[in-house]
Amino acid sequence: MTKIISLRAVETEVKFLDREAKRTNTNVTTVIKKLIQNAMEERELDNQTEILKAELEKVKKISLLAAENATFAMHITLANYGELVKDNQRQIEEMKEATEELTKEEMDEIQ
Repeated sequence: MTKIISLRAVETEVKFLDREAKRTNTNVTTVIKKLIQNAMEERELDNQTEILKAELEKVKKISLLAAENATFAMHITLANYGELVKDNQRQIEEMKEATEELTKEEMDEIQ
């Protein structure tokens, strides 16, 4: 269905439409249709841009969460490593003491 629409335009708008019609070798109606089509496509692009921004925001949140989890895992690993070192240090000290006692006993037996 086609409707005829008229509009009031100031002199500068009329000059612009005439200049565009001459430049594109079309008529004023075609120029106006093209302007409307461009505006509609731009709105679609704006909508797509908003969708992309929202998706990027989600990715950003996921990335931050992953970084926090990695940092937490690093701290847990370091804490566990610290505990293992302490435990091993205790075991090393116990082994040294046991070795010293055995060595002392062996030396006493030899003498």
